[in-house]
Amino acid sequence: MFIHETPLLIMEEPNIYHHKVEYTWSFKKGNAKVNHYVKGYAISQYNTIEELNLDNVNYSMAIKRYGLVGRKFFNFQVTKIYDSKIVGKVNK
Repeated sequence: MFIHETPLLIMEEPNIYHHKVEYTWSFKKGNAKVNHYVKGYAISQYNTIEELNLDNVNYSMAIKRYGLVGRKFFNFQVTKIYDSKIVGKVNK
């Protein structure tokens, strides 16, 4: 019996991208939900919104950059990619 497991993230090209993106996240303030939208950047080897949201390195860098370490928030994600450019290659 042949079992084939596919990885979650499949790179088509071994490039490193610099993206101008929009991050969103939410806080609870009393009974209300407060949404935050911030334009920023992401440096990753992935080039779609779905893959950027699964990238743990980009997630941890953005959390630290926006001062969210140790705070209670939810639904942190990349919602838009405005611009992308290739800044390097992945070494194999």
